[in-house]
Amino acid sequence: MPNQNKTLHPLRQNISERRLQEIEYLERQQALQDSFSTRMYGKKDYSKEREKIQQELGGSSSPQKLQVGEKPSEQDLQAGRHSQLPGTRSPAKRFWDIADEQTAKENYPKTPIAVGKEISRYKRENPDEYASYLKKWQDDQKSWQEIDQDIQDGKLSKQDISPAQWDTILNKSQKELDDKQDPQKNPEQKPYCNIYARNRLLQQGIYMEPDKNANQMIEDMDKKGSGWEKLPKKVDALGHSTGKLDHQEAQRRAEAGGTVVATYHNPNNAEHGHIVLLNPKAGMKRSGKWGGEVPSVDGYNTDTKQITEGGSLSEQFSTPREPHMDYYEYTGPKKEKEKE
Repeated sequence: MPNQNKTLHPLRQNISERRLQEIEYLERQQALQDSFSTRMYGKKDYSKEREKIQQELGGSSSPQKLQVGEKPSEQDLQAGRHSQLPGTRSPAKRFWDIADEQTAKENYPKTPIAVGKEISRYKRENPDEYASYLKKWQDDQKSWQEIDQDIQDGKLSKQDISPAQWDTILNKSQKELDDKQDPQKNPEQKPYCNIYARNRLLQQGIYMEPDKNANQMIEDMDKKGSGWEKLPKKVDALGHSTGKLDHQEAQRRAEAGGTVVATYHNPNNAEHGHIVLLNPKAGMKRSGKWGGEVPSVDGYNTDTKQITEGGSLSEQFSTPREPHMDYYEYTGPKKEKEKE
């Protein structure tokens, strides 16, 4: 009968338990011996020693063991459960632990060692998947200018801009607008109708290029495949263009939910053009100098040097500019907002 009353010293108990594990390991190795090894070295019976230790421990059960001649399962072999002593690492694992730790120190010096080792291990064991994740991470760190260059080079479509990249663009655009409105950062009160309009369009999911003035923005809208449609001017009874803006058509499209802008392309590229967004909710406004009703618009007013929303088009544009003015509606795809 096992000795239930005897209390072993903790150290002795630990040694005995470890010996049981070693016996299990040795029996597993013997189970894997081929006939030649058996003839040369024989096989030892550890049953009596095991029984004695179990009695000493008070009859506690030993770890599951293999019977003589029994082979370990394929699953156990792959898991390494029959290849090394409990609590030890195989030579291969020791090597890769050291290698991963060294790689972590060299490549990720500012990252905790444990994290760096896991990155190294994952990269080594899953090279293709790691490369894919790394590329995505690197793409998400790109600046607005780098993102735009990828679009210009055909490496990226506007529809495939990632959420992280879109956040980068929106944050940079908003900061530029905030800086322009800050008297300390824009003491000369340089006009920024382009930055305001661009920021509003980006917020609607319409991609706009960085670092473009109003004239350049209008020229980009004219390009094939830009997603912008130039509204035709009014025609006379014979169908000939009068060169006059069709304010009613522009307002109709804006009220129908379209994104419509009014533009002035300055023939002198050394000077500023102008661009504003139609505000359909503010309605049409009577203008004496324009000889009728004109749409309400949102934009930077170059006369008052501030942003005006819902004001008359006549406050933003003089009639002599009409020959170089146009309405554009955006008809291309928009970046959808991520669902919360």
